[in-house]
Amino acid sequence: YWNTWRFVPKSDMVQKFESAVALKTKTFNSTPELGIFTYKVITGPNSGTYERIEANKKPADYDRDRSVEAAFWDKNVAKYIQSGKGPYVWQRIKGLSINFEEVRPTKYFRSFTRVLKNGNNEDFWRYLTRHSEVLRKARPDVQEAIFVMSSGGNTNTVRILTAFNDPNEREGKRK
Repeated sequence: YWNTWRFVPKSDMVQKFESAVALKTKTFNSTPELGIFTYKVITGPNSGTYERIEANKKPADYDRDRSVEAAFWDKNVAKYIQSGKGPYVWQRIKGLSINFEEVRPTKYFRSFTRVLKNGNNEDFWRYLTRHSEVLRKARPDVQEAIFVMSSGGNTNTVRILTAFNDPNEREGKRK
């Protein structure tokens, strides 16, 4: 599972928000087991918001006592937040994801979110399957993952996430 949150900092507190989040991440979320990455959304309808992503969680991870971490957030970060949404819990579709088995933070990611209608979505899933097969052959080093929302919102929501460091090679180098 992956957990995400989206935050809008208070307009006059953006730098303080970024510093507080960086300290919280360094203090509590810098190991692979507890890692959380923060990205600033730079395009689209959520431009200017910040997304925090907690990757590769297993059911047992939700039983950890994280009260000290939560208290730190409440005391040191929350005061700089205008609004927030989440947590959203996403389940990664492993068979359609490429090079996402281990967490490798990147500078950028591109995210497409689609909300499927109830009913027959076979064409959509067939397209994603074929898309994944082509990418595996043509761009074997691409980092792409397909997620379905499991909790926190509309469970018909699908997210296609591509992670990259070079904006000129968002889908990896050609084979």
